[in-house]
Amino acid sequence: MGDRKTTGEGGGAGETLLVGGLLLAFAALVGALLYIALG
Repeated sequence: MGDRKTTGEGGGAGETLLVGGLLLAFAALVGALLYIALG
C-alpha cells in the first residue's frame, strides 16, 4: 500500500470504498476458511 493522499472531490469516498472492499474480501476469506475447516 502507498501513503498517497488523493486530494480533490471524491477522495474520501474512494478511500472508504477501498477499505470496505478489503474488509468484505477479508471477511469472505475467513468465512470460507472456517467453512472448510468445520465442514
